Amino acid sequence: MGEYIHNHNRSVISREDLWDLMKQLHPDLSKESMDWFVYNCQEQHIFKRIGRNMYTLAGSELDKERYEPEYSELSAKAIDLLEMKRPISSYQLWDSRMLEEFLPSGAGFPHLVFAEVSKEQMEPAFEHLRRNLDCNVWLKPAHQYFNKYLEGETVVVLPLSSESPRHRDDPHKVRLEKILVDLFANKLLLGLLEEEERQAFYEAAFQLYLIDESTLFRYARRRNKEKVIRKFIKEKTTITLLGE
Repeated sequence: MGEYIHNHNRSVISREDLWDLMKQLHPDLSKESMDWFVYNCQEQHIFKRIGRNMYTLAGSELDKERYEPEYSELSAKAIDLLEMKRPISSYQLWDSRMLEEFLPSGAGFPHLVFAEVSKEQMEPAFEHLRRNLDCNVWLKPAHQYFNKYLEGETVVVLPLSSESPRHRDDPHKVRLEKILVDLFANKLLLGLLEEEERQAFYEAAFQLYLIDESTLFRYARRRNKEKVIRKFIKEKTTITLLGE
């Protein structure tokens, strides 16, 4: 089996490919055994999941690192405060400083922290952060006023989408697929980023990191931005999607 995998000449392997091969080698193989095989191969870094029912071989051009967010001091403090404030438990947090890795001009971007909280917990989260942070704290601001009066370090409390991608190790950490969608779906960012900056961000993100396209577009559908993002990738970037 190992010889077959490492001699495979395609970068993308579907689950059906794996199933067909294993049925040839082991006709009596059960679905449970197949699931164990796929999981075991990933644990041994023989191949990596790159999308729904899609895998790539270790060492292929698609075998990239997964994005791990780095949080600023302000973000870390906001997380600590939300952890202390029970029963607030459903939230995700990301930081505009994370954009700097992907944007040449990112150093001049305002320092924003987006604390996305379940709707029923937004008010107590906002009040707790407002009382304990030495910076501006906004609760779901209207974008026209936000962009006009934005000044200094700012924490913004927003509603958390039920389909927001979850980090595999920490549900409160952001995934890169979410940031990619929020560059179009978050109205507060639309007035701060030019199209050329979004283009640069997308191309750098796809070049540097493993992007799970099924996760990306599932969240984009939830935010009603799938068609917009697909069109943008096709017409404004050099990215080739695996699913097309």
